[in-house]
Amino acid sequence: MNLKVPKKTNSFLIWSFNDILTVLLPLWLLCLISEFRYAPIDSFFAAPFYLSGNNWLGTGSFFFSAVLHKGGKYVAVAVAVSSLILFLLSYLKKFARLKPYRKVCLYVTLPISACALIISGLKSLSASPCPWSLPQYGGSGSAGKCFPAGHASSGFCLFSLYFAFRQLRVTRSWIFLILALALGWILGVGRQAQGAHFLSHSFATMFLDWAICALFYRLFFFPKVPVKIRQKPISALSYCLITAFSLTFIFNLPFFL
Repeated sequence: MNLKVPKKTNSFLIWSFNDILTVLLPLWLLCLISEFRYAPIDSFFAAPFYLSGNNWLGTGSFFFSAVLHKGGKYVAVAVAVSSLILFLLSYLKKFARLKPYRKVCLYVTLPISACALIISGLKSLSASPCPWSLPQYGGSGSAGKCFPAGHASSGFCLFSLYFAFRQLRVTRSWIFLILALALGWILGVGRQAQGAHFLSHSFATMFLDWAICALFYRLFFFPKVPVKIRQKPISALSYCLITAFSLTFIFNLPFFL
């Protein structure tokens, strides 16, 4: 008896509704935030931090400058480097017990690095000024390349820890989700208090970092599975959201230099 064995295809191409929510929807929200980045809500949340002239609540503050601004970014660096070291040690016989966690360690490192590179790249292309550069806040009105928020990404990129411990079936992996959100918003609000960013900048970074970490999670932990040939690799709903994301990005191109 000849049995037809279904061909294997990479399950990364098969997007469920949950996958769309975790990866594509945050990217779409990022584009919408880019479109409406000068909404009154930004001015509303900037007002409590603005004092007078070009002075902000966090101007000249040791806590905001040294602790949050300079020190906060090293948290993500420490996590990425530690994970990379564990990944490399797993190849040594002395640390053979780390071998089952090799893939997870590499996963934690790559999304953090990708978040840093992508956020920095978008900021370098952005024509959006920082609040402290705007005339209504005592600035000269020059472009400041301030979108999205860079330092907030040092916290939000730790979404990778949440996905990593979720993959390891850790019961309380949600703790790392809360940790990433808390650190991201502490760093984001810290920079807002210095006049470096608006609220929308931190929201954009949060959505983008989540999408990056979720995308890497799919790349790493969705193996090839047998599927029927007639099955569509991407659902119609996925096409709709991908199209919406693409059109929103295209219409937002004037936002970039």
